[in-house]
Amino acid sequence: MAKRGTVGRVIVLLILIILLVMGGILWFDYLGIIESRRFFNPIYSLLGMTPATGISTLPQEAGDLDIDRIAKRLESVDLRSQELDQREKDLDRKEGELLQMSQEIDDKLASIEEREQTFASIMQQTEDRDRNIRQIADYINGMPPSELLTIFWPWKTRILLTF
Repeated sequence: MAKRGTVGRVIVLLILIILLVMGGILWFDYLGIIESRRFFNPIYSLLGMTPATGISTLPQEAGDLDIDRIAKRLESVDLRSQELDQREKDLDRKEGELLQMSQEIDDKLASIEEREQTFASIMQQTEDRDRNIRQIADYINGMPPSELLTIFWPWKTRILLTF
């Protein structure tokens, strides 16, 4: 009676051992310790899965987690470098825009200063004219009438002098 159930147990245990070995190989492949993707590709396609892709050692090299870590760090450094290059380009573009805006502001400031100088010149001319008018008015106010006639109506002075 013991012989009859022994063969079945042996077969079940062999299948279990094979499944455990295959599971271990899959696990080591997932960890990147060994390269077994080519061996398990039919199983992956049968289950509708895609094998994990990423940085791993070459098939002729022994699996080394340190090399994979270094490779992943180098990849992250490259990505960071690309991000920094993009930021530098953005900063250069923004700096150009700011320089252009600064130039426009300087041009507007120069235009405003020129207008201010023109306005100041016009105001000075107006003040000089008003001062001249006041001075002439004061001068004329203090003049005797006979001199006023000779200044403003020279043709009438001849007539008046003849009388």
